[in-house]
Amino acid sequence: RRQRQMCIRDRKERSRAVFGQVKELGSSVGSLLKSEKAKFDEGKYDDAMAKVKNTFNNLKNQDQESGGGMSKEIDQLEAKKNTLESQLSTAKENNVDNLSAKEVGVLYNQLESLYKEMQNVSTKMEQADQSAE
Repeated sequence: RRQRQMCIRDRKERSRAVFGQVKELGSSVGSLLKSEKAKFDEGKYDDAMAKVKNTFNNLKNQDQESGGGMSKEIDQLEAKKNTLESQLSTAKENNVDNLSAKEVGVLYNQLESLYKEMQNVSTKMEQADQSAE
């Protein structure tokens, strides 16, 4: 019983840590709002995508450790993440100088949407861990 309580406590701590990462990711995504084109040209989207990948991997691992209850949502997030990565890669290959602010805005909206969905999944996972006690 004591070992089970420790496992639950560890899961809760990891869940809080992942939730914190998702919040931090929100700050990163939000900071891109100003002068999107310049930030894209400077590689800020690459930094944001690196954080998305890291946070996504942590969400996926946390879900697996908790029994995989959010696997459908995680799979949907992964598909959206992969699509966005592909679009960013294509944009860079096609010379970022040729991208319009509107095109960068579309990429930003997709990044922001992905963040919000990750936040929702993280919140659901945290609530499930809290109710498991």
